[in-house]
Amino acid sequence: MKYKFNIWVEPDSEDIIFRNIDVVEAGISFIFWENYELDINRMPEEVLRRTEFNERNQLDISSLIKLFRSSVKPESNIIDIIFLSKDIYYKDKDYIFAATHIPSKTIVISLYRLSKTYDLKGFIDENTLRTRVFKEILHELGHLLGLDHCSDEKCVMSFSPNLRALDEKLPFFCRVCVDKLKDMGYKVFTSDEGII
Repeated sequence: MKYKFNIWVEPDSEDIIFRNIDVVEAGISFIFWENYELDINRMPEEVLRRTEFNERNQLDISSLIKLFRSSVKPESNIIDIIFLSKDIYYKDKDYIFAATHIPSKTIVISLYRLSKTYDLKGFIDENTLRTRVFKEILHELGHLLGLDHCSDEKCVMSFSPNLRALDEKLPFFCRVCVDKLKDMGYKVFTSDEGII
């Protein structure tokens, strides 16, 4: 089965994603190898316009996904990855870097914090941004495939409560997560053994 990925960008995230599309593809290839197609699309304006914001000017991720799914109907063989420049939150969490809605195969990644320094007052270098985006793609694809957060702090599936934790974990799945993915029929890279 060939997988199809639709990458969705908004005007403010478009330039970053176009400059780093190789990182997006590397994250997808990490799990799906060459067995996928990729299209880039502009996010429907009405979705962004109608999405709810909180008092901190953050997008409500539940509202965004609901509006997106009513605008762009999910298809069984398509995985949608949305890149936003806005900060996002979910329920009682102050912020999140990304989220996955498994039933509709929709992933949302916010570049707002990923592109900033720990104090959020400055911007980071391009290589750090690329690494963070890669880790978030792997992490969210892991959730999409059924992986939960991992207790191994170095595993890409570990929960990252802040940017420092995100930077400290490795851009690989740990042995336990690799075994779970392998049981599901996927071949992935690990940090210590190469291809499995």
